[in-house]
Amino acid sequence: MEKTDDEVKRVRRELSRLDPWSFWTVPEAVRGADFSVVGSTGAFAVATCSLEGYVKSSATRLVVGDQAVSGLWGLRRAARKIHNRLLATGLDVRVEAIVCLTRAFPAPATSVRGVRAVHVDRLVEEIAERQRVLDPKRAERLAQKLRSAGHR
Repeated sequence: MEKTDDEVKRVRRELSRLDPWSFWTVPEAVRGADFSVVGSTGAFAVATCSLEGYVKSSATRLVVGDQAVSGLWGLRRAARKIHNRLLATGLDVRVEAIVCLTRAFPAPATSVRGVRAVHVDRLVEEIAERQRVLDPKRAERLAQKLRSAGHR
C-alpha cells in the first residue's frame, strides 16, 4: 500500500484520540497492517494509504484518482492472522480490515471485498461508534497478547 512515514504518524496520532480505557493500539502486529486496534467495539486491522484523489469503488477494486489501491489482499490476510491469534486466546471476534485514506475522499460508506475505506478524519468515529462487543479489561489483555506475539 502506498504510504509515507508522515502519513503513518498522522494515522497513529488519530488513533491516539481513541478512549485510552477502552481501546488499545498495537503498531505493526502483523505484516500487511500498520496498526491493530482492539477495544470494546471489536478488533481492527488498519493500513495507511496516501494516494490523492477521489475514491471510486467497484465490487473488486478500490481506485483513488486513477490508481488502484494495492495491498488489499495483504490487509485482509493481516485481519485473518489477527483473528486467528485472538481465536487462540479463546475469543472469536470479527476483525475488520480498514484502509485509512489520508489524502483521498471516499464516499461515507465505501467497502470493497471486505475492506472498509475511511478518511483519516473519520477513523476514530468509525471504530468507536460501533456496538460494544467486548469488556474493556478483556480487550486490554488481548491487545497485550497481540503485542507480545510480535511480527509472526
